[in-house]
Amino acid sequence: MMDEIIQVSMDEIENMMQRCFQKGAAFELTVTGSSMSPTLCHYRDSVWLVPPSVRPVKLREILLYKRPDGSLVLHRLIHMKKDGTLLMNGDGQVETEEIHGNAVIAVAEKIQRKGNIFSCDATVYRSYVRLWSFTRPFRNILVRVKKFFGRHSR
Repeated sequence: MMDEIIQVSMDEIENMMQRCFQKGAAFELTVTGSSMSPTLCHYRDSVWLVPPSVRPVKLREILLYKRPDGSLVLHRLIHMKKDGTLLMNGDGQVETEEIHGNAVIAVAEKIQRKGNIFSCDATVYRSYVRLWSFTRPFRNILVRVKKFFGRHSR
């Protein structure tokens, strides 16, 4: 059975999310794009988002934020500066992006990965995130090695 896919604009997503938050509910968002791979994969995985007032912004959390151009981005917080600036990074990327704290719309409280649901507070998940965070300086090499062996193992 195939799940139905409905495409909506960024504004519609944000409005639906705010309505959920007003009712005290989390908002499930299907991941699109590859920037959070290998942790979260395009159209396979999803995140349950809550407002920052419910789950405070902390180091290594997955945050949904709005760029000045209006696009919504789901990346991990890797550093918090004293002036409130946040340094963001996709798990599958080396590049970072600075944002202002007021750009944060939501924080992930759960993820669904390969059909399994994990609390973002679970020890196994936090351990994975901590380990993956240490790979950032040489992540490009890891991704290339994985792709190489993936192509040659068939």
